[in-house]
Amino acid sequence: MPSQYPHRPILVAQIQWRGQPLTLVNVHMQPNATQALLRRDLPGLPRRTRDVLQIRKSQWAQVCSLLAAIDGPVLFGGDLNGTPKQRFRTQLRREGLVDSFDIAGSGFGFSISSELPLRRIDAIWSRGLLADSSRTVASRASDHRPVVATFCLPESLD
Repeated sequence: MPSQYPHRPILVAQIQWRGQPLTLVNVHMQPNATQALLRRDLPGLPRRTRDVLQIRKSQWAQVCSLLAAIDGPVLFGGDLNGTPKQRFRTQLRREGLVDSFDIAGSGFGFSISSELPLRRIDAIWSRGLLADSSRTVASRASDHRPVVATFCLPESLD
């Protein structure tokens, strides 16, 4: 799906899983303004913070609009560039999604950095599916640790 921010597309795939349609949505959200701090661009920090907040607000509005239009089970995840304490979680819950780590997480779930993970900014959320497990896996394939989760359909619990 085209994004308002071409370097941060929203990837959508519709597949058949166990005989039912399943929509997969993957995102890489705009990072927060700490990049200006890391570059020691203190004079640019207020402008950068304002710009980033506007971009993130717009991205989340686009994501939530997309999620609201999807019927049936959904897996939504990716690099959310935000911690579990941020406002986007409320927006996702309004769309009926549940964080797999909240339901079935093991360990701390920290995903960044891959060498010394101290924050959880990557996640997999679902609607219409139940998380059986959710965890991060040690890997140096990226600067993030991958999130691995397993799910089942609610009917298959019987």
